[in-house]
Amino acid sequence: MFLLRNFNPTLIATKPLMFYRLTITIVIITCWIAFSIAPAEAESSQSAKQELTSKPDAEQTTGPNPEQIITPNPEQITKPDIESSTTSNEKQVLSVSGGSTLPVTSGNQYFHDVMKPVLLSDKKIQSAQAAVNAAKEQIRIRLGARYPELELILEAGREDEYGKIDPEYYNDTKLKLTQLLWDFGKTDAAVEKARRQIEEQELNLERARQKLIVDAATAYQRLHRAYTVLQFSIESEANIRRQTGLEEIRVAEGFGYTTDVLQSKSQLAGAMSRRQRNEGEYGIAQSAYLEIFGTLPDDISRMQPIEPYKMISIPSELETVLKVAIESNLELQLARNRASVVETDIRSEKNRALFPDIEFALEGDVAQNYNQVFGNTKDYKASVTLKKKINLGLIENNKISAARHSLVKEKSVVADKEKVIEKSARTAWQRLKTAELTTQTLSQQADLTAAFLKLAREERALGTRSLMDILAGETALINARSDSYAAQIDISFAIFSMLEIMGSLDLDMFNEYW
Repeated sequence: MFLLRNFNPTLIATKPLMFYRLTITIVIITCWIAFSIAPAEAESSQSAKQELTSKPDAEQTTGPNPEQIITPNPEQITKPDIESSTTSNEKQVLSVSGGSTLPVTSGNQYFHDVMKPVLLSDKKIQSAQAAVNAAKEQIRIRLGARYPELELILEAGREDEYGKIDPEYYNDTKLKLTQLLWDFGKTDAAVEKARRQIEEQELNLERARQKLIVDAATAYQRLHRAYTVLQFSIESEANIRRQTGLEEIRVAEGFGYTTDVLQSKSQLAGAMSRRQRNEGEYGIAQSAYLEIFGTLPDDISRMQPIEPYKMISIPSELETVLKVAIESNLELQLARNRASVVETDIRSEKNRALFPDIEFALEGDVAQNYNQVFGNTKDYKASVTLKKKINLGLIENNKISAARHSLVKEKSVVADKEKVIEKSARTAWQRLKTAELTTQTLSQQADLTAAFLKLAREERALGTRSLMDILAGETALINARSDSYAAQIDISFAIFSMLEIMGSLDLDMFNEYW
């Protein structure tokens, strides 16, 4: 300013060399000032962008309307957080009272601990256990045929005869002990059938237990997946909102375009819709979890997923899975057990049709004035009796034929079950392998998408990347992360299904201290 204030135009004509030196000096000073101020402005701009990045604003859970979306100023943008990004119902869900405190170390152990009381209180389990107890009582009833029976008859009365004035009073006491000596296997067949019925009810109980464990583990994993995917969508929405704020700043400074702002708001509306859809899935997962466990965890953010590979060594060959499934599948065991019951019925019907019952009996009879015999009488008797009832319609043959047809039916059911179980085992195995490969691929895709989006944001700040690239990257990232995590959870679903088909699922598998 001093040089300009004292500048004399006549110097140009009289002293050109001096003017040339003065001009060079002014240019050097100007360049020095420009290079000193530019880094400070760049640093200030970069810090403002970082502040926008670290403090995204959370969107309220109202329906998305691109014309009514209001983007906050950079100073108002805050870090996304569950409390401000979910509905009031979700706020209550995330701080449920009466739930169980979640550990941050092991989802397997936590699931084992919360599942134990569920198995004890479940009504289906209690019903199946009651059926087992009833079947055990039935076998005691069948075994009772091997023990003697004691029969006691007490009779007293008055007998009037025509033409007599005084009636006669009488009494009679009979005691009879009967012991079955031999029934040619009928009692043994009944006892064997009762044992088979106990096995059937125990298999039903185990099937109910495994079904409940699978349903509970599935509900647990789905709740964790729904919560995690919801957080991905909340983060994506916050990032797009932050980008919208940056575009508005660029427009305000004269460097951006209004169309970019509108495009960003349109993308923001889509992110809001995706977040609301994930909130709905989260609510459905909560309902399924509550149906089984009764209460939600106090802090779902600390909820760890179940890791099936820590539970059991998964067979590495399909043939091993098929062999175990054919031998141990509960549905197959039930079908085979029913066929064995029918075989027992055939033996029992044959014995009833062809052979008699042989009994030994001891009788004692003490009477007074009984049956027109006056005075006291005593009678004792020991006997062996052979009894056989024969139906003249020969329906015993029909009973045997019916049992044989039932046996053919049950064997056909077993053969069909074997095919179904083999198919289910192959399907579960294929789903497991597909989920493992898909998880690996989707995980790589998510990592690459995240790296691309990071570089794209930096290039956008330098003006070398379009807004559409940023918005498309945000959408691709949320989709990739959601798909990758869903595939990881699908691995656990496939393992649970395969263990159930193999009949090998047990709650103790989840106990890391067992």
